Amino acid sequence: MKFLLFTCCTLSPLFLLAQEFSYRTIEFNVQDENNLRSFTYKNLRLYPIKAKPALKEQTKQFARYTPLKPALESKKVKITEKESRSEGAEVNTLFVENNSTDTVYIMAGEVIQGGKQDRVIGQDMILPPKSGKRKLSVYCVEHGRWVTTKPGNSFDSYFSVSGLSVRKAVEVDKDQAKVWEKVSDANAKNKVKSSTGAYTALNSASDYQKLEKEYFESLFPKLQSTQDLIGVIVTTGDKVIGCEIFATEQLFKDASSNLLRSYIHEAVTNGNPVNIAPVTVKKYMDDLLVNQADQEKKVNAKGKVFSSNGKKLHLTTYD
Repeated sequence: MKFLLFTCCTLSPLFLLAQEFSYRTIEFNVQDENNLRSFTYKNLRLYPIKAKPALKEQTKQFARYTPLKPALESKKVKITEKESRSEGAEVNTLFVENNSTDTVYIMAGEVIQGGKQDRVIGQDMILPPKSGKRKLSVYCVEHGRWVTTKPGNSFDSYFSVSGLSVRKAVEVDKDQAKVWEKVSDANAKNKVKSSTGAYTALNSASDYQKLEKEYFESLFPKLQSTQDLIGVIVTTGDKVIGCEIFATEQLFKDASSNLLRSYIHEAVTNGNPVNIAPVTVKKYMDDLLVNQADQEKKVNAKGKVFSSNGKKLHLTTYD
């Protein structure tokens, strides 16, 4: 028995040579009540997920990625409708092209404005430098428009990351009708008025904007100041409603402001005051992290693990 224990201990570092999301590489504490209070506001509590040294070692050679928002706003990336006679415009496919020397990370759930109707992106994608034109999977989030509102067929504005219910319809259900249903439901609950049923009309809903600002100002500074933060478990009422884990602190920090708006949207639209039991959150995390052999299968049933060149970059689950 002593020999077996010794062998296991001496070999354990070998298990960390391959990148993984597990308790060997991730720090997660549901019992730190003082810290958790600073991650809580009204209907929303975020449980921080941090990288241990093992994960930082595994990912230290990872490339630096430019997020979609600055890439789109600086015109490093161009997104357009399929428009030529041979291409034929369609709801669920756009073209994307990286004209810069940056490597750009595009994330499922990001909402872009323009073209013939606003869209939510349907896939995570790494866009290499000078990528050429590539197809991009999308879903419509503006049911009542199919016409450009200004010259050209491009998407020049970045809105944010959509709420968790919309993201789940995109990534798990992969169902355009379900996406429209979730957009319509969210707009109705938040008293959004839009002649085209646009999800992005949330910007004109004053009551919603006031609430979003309150949540954001309470929680965002904590996300920015927490060292080694690579993700969160998202809760409202007595339920876990999602989980987000990135490979590196930088990846999470780059996305955190827009991801927080996604979580806030769900808490405001469908949430309840937080009263979740720590054991519920711990059980959820155990189910994701303990069994590495089954992890991808379990995650894909309610979310996704996005990998690029054999490297896990982003794990997302919805409930």
